[in-house]
Amino acid sequence: MANFVKMILTTGIVSARSLLITAGSGTAKGSPGILIFASDNAVSNAAGELATLISFTLPGGTLANDGDMLVIEASTTQANDTDLKLSAITFGGTVVSSRSGVADQNLPRTLRCTIMRTGATTQISDGFCMANGAAVTISHAAPAETLSGNITIALKGQNQTDTTTPSVTSRHLAVWYFPIGQAANFS
Repeated sequence: MANFVKMILTTGIVSARSLLITAGSGTAKGSPGILIFASDNAVSNAAGELATLISFTLPGGTLANDGDMLVIEASTTQANDTDLKLSAITFGGTVVSSRSGVADQNLPRTLRCTIMRTGATTQISDGFCMANGAAVTISHAAPAETLSGNITIALKGQNQTDTTTPSVTSRHLAVWYFPIGQAANFS
């Protein structure tokens, strides 16, 4: 630990590879969550299509061990109209958090999901979407991405009623990585 602290003081760089924290008084150790992507680009969907508002390419091999997790959070704002709107987070080809078929006029939506590796090509995810003053939408999915390859994580939006008017605008997308019981395994 002394060398780690010395490295931070002399270089200003924190290496997640070498930082392991003991949980409580037990023997389990793991590295803290690491923010690996953040964007606050304000992008609106194109009229009539399901548009990718913000995306991030997760490098292959990031989720290298069973139990490794990602937490993905995003938010959108909806136009002040009665059109039905869709906001969604996708992990590869799977929708892992969404809200659709609701106007949510001029209200923000917050989407969040947790994805856990259960095997080299299997994951479980639990997500929710909450709109200000509206019910929470809960989703469970079983993505089947091959984790040795790159995976696109995307925030998407769509006006589901009017094919000529954009109605969903991104506010942010952030991705945290939580390795299980070891230091992070990426460079």
